[in-house]
Amino acid sequence: MKKTVSLLALFLVLHIAAAAQAEWKSLGGVGRDVAVSGGVSTAWTIGSDQGIYYHSGGGWQQYPGGGRGYAIAASSDGTPFVIGLDNGIYKGTGNGWVELPGGGKGKDIAVDGRGNAWVIGMDGAIYSHNGFIWSILPGGGLGHRITVSHTGVPLVIGLDSAIWRY
Repeated sequence: MKKTVSLLALFLVLHIAAAAQAEWKSLGGVGRDVAVSGGVSTAWTIGSDQGIYYHSGGGWQQYPGGGRGYAIAASSDGTPFVIGLDNGIYKGTGNGWVELPGGGKGKDIAVDGRGNAWVIGMDGAIYSHNGFIWSILPGGGLGHRITVSHTGVPLVIGLDSAIWRY
């Protein structure tokens, strides 16, 4: 028992010391929204000029094909998704942008672990895209901001500013 307590105490001391040494590292640039893909290998941002930029260790670069947006998300494979200035939902192709089928419009965006886009629509409702069509999430939920777990469970900041999980 004494050995277990000693090991636990040592673990706590090392954990606290490691946390105290953690630092924030500036990536430079100025952004309006931020996302990450591939663990932490690629950072994405909507710049102060509303342009779409990525950072993968060598500084910020504008995404090919230009484009401008309000909100950004990225899939785990590094594909960016944005809410464009027309509120359309676009997916990066590596050399430009394509609008997701179904003509959806949104205010905020997230991407699940399968690469499916989720948005807060212009009406505040929560929608998901399966690669072909937009579907409204049942239950009448409304929100301002959205994030989605890797397994596809959405969480939103509701119109009441409370945090809701589906």
